Amino acid sequence: MSGLRSLAVLVLALGLSSCDLFGGLDVVSPTQVYTIPPFERTTLDLASELGIERESSLSFRVESEGGSVTADVQFPDALVVTPIAVGLGTVTVQALLGGSAEGAATFQFDVEDPGPLPSPERAVVARDGRIDLDVAPLFRPVSGTEYVVLGTSGPVSASISGGSLLSIFPTGLGDGSVTVSTTRFVPQRLIVPVRVVESDGL
Repeated sequence: MSGLRSLAVLVLALGLSSCDLFGGLDVVSPTQVYTIPPFERTTLDLASELGIERESSLSFRVESEGGSVTADVQFPDALVVTPIAVGLGTVTVQALLGGSAEGAATFQFDVEDPGPLPSPERAVVARDGRIDLDVAPLFRPVSGTEYVVLGTSGPVSASISGGSLLSIFPTGLGDGSVTVSTTRFVPQRLIVPVRVVESDGL
């Protein structure tokens, strides 16, 4: 009887009917859209959010994820959501009793848009030289992120060393740019404008 009572609690909490549970549609979407920050993980207490009574046999697993988020469950019922893009995303979690799948719920998330980064000043470099620039202060702080060069345009090449030191090398004269991105959570992208001049033009 205790197993039947537990099952009844889950059915009521997830809004499922008996036909839903035993062969019909079993995905229930909470009406709330969770707004989450772009540069840190968000944790939800699944039992609390779904109104399910906690018991030792209750657990959850991620069934699917998509859009602007990824997720995993930290046993038994903490949903850890990682933002990877701005905008809407979904995570579907499966509820289990004693290891048996009983019902699923889909959570909707809206990752906040941090807005564009301020444009940096144009870097001026001599044709026969190079310029080194610490790009970390140009980005919003994100713990544990790395910086990578996504691409260049115009008469320059570039690389990053030492974590955030951007080195720009001229390959000709004129205007160009270097695009740099962060690697953790929602990527931040920054275009660094560059002008290559003759040495006597500095």
